[in-house]
Amino acid sequence: MRSVAELDYAYLAEFAQVIDGKLTAVNASFIAVTTPVPAVFQFAVAGRVRAPVEAGIVDLAIQIVAPDDSTKITWQSELRTDGHQVYDGKVGILFALRTGVPLSTHGLFRIEISIDGEHARTLAFEAVSP
Repeated sequence: MRSVAELDYAYLAEFAQVIDGKLTAVNASFIAVTTPVPAVFQFAVAGRVRAPVEAGIVDLAIQIVAPDDSTKITWQSELRTDGHQVYDGKVGILFALRTGVPLSTHGLFRIEISIDGEHARTLAFEAVSP
């Protein structure tokens, strides 16, 4: 049976960064933001991917989808397994994407995370009127 990369965990935060193999987050795991529209909302998507050390490269895709599906913003990155601490033949690769998303309407914004082309998780937050 073939080993594949998996998403251990992921969350939304006001701020997140990876430094020296450690993930730091501020105000993580929110589910709503109160803001007038239009606006640009700054936030982060962070998490950890677990992969076999021999995988070499793991493809990570993060897509933000607006409530009416009219706006879709996608980021793609190649995560490398080399240089990470090995445990049980696997590595944990931390990631943090800081971004801004245009909020043209209130409603539910979805963040779709894919690993190696396979859907791994959906995160979401509601943009609500003040």
